[in-house]
Amino acid sequence: MRTLMAMDDEEVDMEQVVVGFDGSRQALEALRWAAREAERRGWDVLVVQSWRERLVGERPIIEIWQDPEAGLRAVQAALDDAVDTVAQDHPAVRFSSLVVGERADRALVELSAEAPMVVVGARGRGGFSSLLLGSVSQHVASRASCTVVVVRTGTVGDGDVVVGVDGSDASRRALSWAAEAARQSQRRLKVVLAWSYLLPESEHGLEPFRASYTAADARRALETIVKEVLGSDPGLEVELEATCDLAARALIERGGDAALLVVGPEKSPSRAWLDLGSVTLQVLHHVSCPLAIVRSVQDRSGTDPEASDVSEASTGGR
Repeated sequence: MRTLMAMDDEEVDMEQVVVGFDGSRQALEALRWAAREAERRGWDVLVVQSWRERLVGERPIIEIWQDPEAGLRAVQAALDDAVDTVAQDHPAVRFSSLVVGERADRALVELSAEAPMVVVGARGRGGFSSLLLGSVSQHVASRASCTVVVVRTGTVGDGDVVVGVDGSDASRRALSWAAEAARQSQRRLKVVLAWSYLLPESEHGLEPFRASYTAADARRALETIVKEVLGSDPGLEVELEATCDLAARALIERGGDAALLVVGPEKSPSRAWLDLGSVTLQVLHHVSCPLAIVRSVQDRSGTDPEASDVSEASTGGR
């Protein structure tokens, strides 16, 4: 694989954020988001394109199959141009590109096993853009081994890093990850706990119904969670909010002007790679800001039965 080095130094083995690209505006926005994040964290960027999928605005798939070599060259050229454009704004980041001969979602899931993060754009088709995530984005979000960030076009806000917690181990991992993201971007961290009288929250998660449960109880639970995860001095500005509301609705509303919304789906006892959880799934389809779905190391134990080996049709010079 040819690599575009923005620096003259010798190659260093660095972590590599993986970005799915398909030529769409959403994919370009995802690439720009990933480049900024890589610059802050000292990561490389690997941009992945499937030559089997029609490029937006380019020739239909039937023409590519009739002349596969020309189709492959067209995909590679478009990918090179996009990466070149973004790389110019991030001279300290090392970019590389990879064109694969299989479905993009399967390639991204396989590559996620060795990546700290996979970034994809939310590109659906149809009338209600907020409801249409796109099959590739949803597949990767459901099955990737590492943290997945889903970016929508024109929705990168300048507000806080917002994270939802409920006392579970998954939400604690999300809180820790969100705190580091807030530090890296020098933003305030907003921690949200949504509770109800029917499903009260403790520092360890859902409790049985308690008629005496109050907003003060929810606030104490939230404070305990944050202190246990981040310590008494987290090294950044933190705002806590315990709200009596449905969790998905509370997070979607607070994600309106957020720079990033962070959630941690619970691991299911079986087929964990398929289970996002109802709250995460609702947020994934409706939130307008970039969404980070944080996975744990333990979540990597499952394997995706649909995933196959990454078959490299060509490697692109980036």
